Amino acid sequence: MEVNPERNKDMLAKVTEKFDRTRTKLEKGYAQLKGEVSRLKKELELKETIITAFFENLPEGVILSGQDGRIIRRNGKVINLGSNVNMASAKTVGSLMGRRLAKKIKNAEDKKTFKEEIRTKHGSICNVTAVPLAPDGRLILLEDASGQIRELSERTDRMQLIGTITAQVAHEIRNPLSTMEILSTMLSRRIKNDAESSRMLDNIRTGLKNIERCVSNYLMFGALPKPRCAPFQLYDLIDEITDFIRPLADASGIMVSMQVPNSIELHGDGQLMKQVFYNLAVNSVQAMPGGGKLSIAATERNDMVTINFSDSGSGIKKGDAGMVFDPFFTTKKNGTGLGLSIAHNIITAHGGKISVDSAPGKGSSFKIEIKGG
Repeated sequence: MEVNPERNKDMLAKVTEKFDRTRTKLEKGYAQLKGEVSRLKKELELKETIITAFFENLPEGVILSGQDGRIIRRNGKVINLGSNVNMASAKTVGSLMGRRLAKKIKNAEDKKTFKEEIRTKHGSICNVTAVPLAPDGRLILLEDASGQIRELSERTDRMQLIGTITAQVAHEIRNPLSTMEILSTMLSRRIKNDAESSRMLDNIRTGLKNIERCVSNYLMFGALPKPRCAPFQLYDLIDEITDFIRPLADASGIMVSMQVPNSIELHGDGQLMKQVFYNLAVNSVQAMPGGGKLSIAATERNDMVTINFSDSGSGIKKGDAGMVFDPFFTTKKNGTGLGLSIAHNIITAHGGKISVDSAPGKGSSFKIEIKGG
């Protein structure tokens, strides 16, 4: 068969030209997607700043609490209505406002606003208003009636604004995220044979997933999640987590050990529990940048399962240990302070408990106690 060099040369030139056009389009699309991700990130940071500023600058004291009465967030104008409880150590509505008043708020009928005028231990008059928030949370407003009286409609409007602003922000961010996900899927079909472009696109999609997870975290921290319970093997779930974090652990010289019997079964939401285990494992690895040991162990006794994540890291300061499950509390430079708060909410939603035992320089041990399957 006769070979035509000129024809082969023309074909190669056409293929090269087509490849260059495709690469140019991909680079342009990548730049557009990267710019959109950067814009959304800045927008999210700005809106979080606005939410915080709005919350802190309200003239009244405001408390956001979960179903179990645990204080999720409060501003600096909240006054202590409890007996002799220190403000800094008050973690529940009952400890801050007194058990009697907290019980009244909790027992108020659903979808109805609770209102009561009380006299504080300092002799001033305080109007307490509590509005239910889905699912089973409470937004509590404390107004000093001795200084000024507000119209109830104005108070309700402000509380509804606080209760819905997070959902509105999430809605505004998720719309363009969905569009970007669709575009990235379309691009992936066009470049499936281009390894380098596929790798860049994978990085973009990973960034989009991180933004979506961040938005979901902000929505989740304010209320207890609703688990979709089903039986699952604890060993399988933790084994999956250890495999996932092992490259990160190996890179830091961390030895990971797992002592979980195959016989332990839990009845819960496997995806939510996976999120808890992932957060605890990653936190432990990040606490040992110079190497160490992460031990994950589980035992079962009298239908109760105890799961421990123990590390040999830097530990937690004594004054900080009591706040690690509080929203927005973090000792990490770029942390959001939501991971452990969400873990606490998930375990609570499963009827369990999570606690930490730590000391500076001696590592930390997070213990989960939950009913077995």
